[in-house]
Amino acid sequence: MVLPVSTTRRAGWGTSSPGEGFAEATLGLGDSVVVVLRQLEGEDGLPELRWRLREAVLAGARTVVVDAAGVQDLSSGMISALLTTHRLCRVRGGGVQLLDCERNVLELLERTSLWRVFGVRQTTSGAPLATSGAH
Repeated sequence: MVLPVSTTRRAGWGTSSPGEGFAEATLGLGDSVVVVLRQLEGEDGLPELRWRLREAVLAGARTVVVDAAGVQDLSSGMISALLTTHRLCRVRGGGVQLLDCERNVLELLERTSLWRVFGVRQTTSGAPLATSGAH
């Protein structure tokens, strides 16, 4: 299970205060929101993740960049949340991009052909992974 964690917020964006384990997002250039994920046990983080991804879309993001560095696996609930967010972003001409996925996650994306849906980039090695993204 993964839970988004970041500490930067767009001014006036949402009403909840930052806290440990809460997702925060940054609205940046090109209407992109970055959500950082970390590995957790159990399903405790999934409702929070869904809420924050939806909050990012409702704030006007066209592209949601999910920094998945350190996340060893994606649950079916996580994939569902990412697909829902991707569908909502596609209406605006954007999508969901996955950044710095671990090998297990990359294998899952390849096995399920989800690499064709999400843009997948690896910045830790310096070169982007073959990305198709936003189909």
